[in-house]
Amino acid sequence: YYDTFLMRYQELAKEKGWSQPLLVALSYSVQILEEGIIPVNSTDVPIDALVTSSGIIPISPAASERV
Repeated sequence: YYDTFLMRYQELAKEKGWSQPLLVALSYSVQILEEGIIPVNSTDVPIDALVTSSGIIPISPAASERV
């Protein structure tokens, strides 16, 4: 559900000339593998940052600039 919503919102923002939103997801720390890898599949919309109980993990350059 969320990936579909995010894809549609990004398309709408592009059509309207809006700036793209910073996409942030919530996660439990145990969902992140030891190597710092976050499991994803082909239908996942890429996120800019991940928020866990351990803190914020910037993923994209846009998130790194804002954190």
